[in-house]
Parts: sequence; structure tokens; C-alpha cells
Amino acid sequence: NTADNWKLIGTVPIQALVSSASPILTLTWIMAIVCAIVAILIGLVIIRTIGTPLRKLQRLMNLGSEGILSVRTNHKSSDEIGQLSVAFNTMMENITSLVKQTNESAQHVLDTATTLSSASRQTATSAREIAVATEEIANGAGSLAQEAERGTELTETMNDRMGRVVEANKQMELSAEKVEEAGKTGVHHMEELLGKT
Repeated sequence: NTADNWKLIGTVPIQALVSSASPILTLTWIMAIVCAIVAILIGLVIIRTIGTPLRKLQRLMNLGSEGILSVRTNHKSSDEIGQLSVAFNTMMENITSLVKQTNESAQHVLDTATTLSSASRQTATSAREIAVATEEIANGAGSLAQEAERGTELTETMNDRMGRVVEANKQMELSAEKVEEAGKTGVHHMEELLGKT
């Protein structure tokens, strides 16, 4: 082609070009099939080493969430799944221990509540006895008040009588003074009479 400055030097049949590509295509298909088989095998190994233990651990976790605290996994390996299994067993042991402690605490609280209830009944009985005793003391105090009132009346009566006795003593003292004066006057008159005699 002289218009584009192309020059034809030679020709190669298409068969010659395609003949060398055919083994490459076959090799590519073989490699693709081998890679697919290897990928399937790797997938099966991954499912066996990771998926199965994880599904088993999931079932155990579901049982634990339903309240079955005795579940444990027996998977032993040094990979992440093994570490997860050890952590799951430790968690379930801690939860079991916590539930046991909670049950013991609840039982202790129940025992304490029973003791407090008994003490409350005893306190109520004692309170009734104290109320009865208080009522008896109040009745006794009423009787004492009546007796005290009577004692007050007797004291007032005795006070009146003592006042009369004191008044009588004063009158007797005055009479005694008058008698003494009369006696002195009589002695004086007797002395005068004796002198005249």
C-alpha cells in the first residue's frame, strides 16, 4: 500500500499462527480445572477446620443461653478456634460459679428473711404483752391516783386538826401565862399579908 507507506514483505497463513495458540488454550483450561479442584479442596479443609468447630460452638452457646450451664467444648487446637474454645469453657465455668454464688446468696437472704420474720413475730408478741402490762400499770396508776386523792383528803383533814391543836396550844400557853401572873400576884399578896401579920 503506497498511499500509507506500507510495504508487504511476506504472508503467514492463519493456521500457522493459531497452531501455536491451541496448546496454550488447552494448558489454560487444564490449569483452570486444577485451580478449581484445589480451591474446592481448600474450601473443604477450611470448612472442616473452621466452619465445623464454629457451628459446634454456636450450638453450645445456644444451649448455654437456654440455661444449660454444663456445656463445654472439647475442641483442642493452637489456632484462633482453639483459643476461642478455651475462652468459651472459661466463660461457662465463670457463669456457673456466679450462678452458684447467686443461689447461695439468695438462700442466705431467704434464711435471713425467715429469721427476721420469726423475730418480728416474737416482737409482735412482746409488744402485745407490753401493751397488756401497760394497761395494767395504767389501771394501777388510776388506783394510786384515787388513793393519793384520798391521802390528800386525809392530809388536809389532819392539817386542819393539827391547826386546831396548835391553836389550842396557843390558848393553853396564854392561859398558863395568866395563871403564872395570877400565881405571882397571889404570892405577892401572901407576902404582904404575911408582913402585916
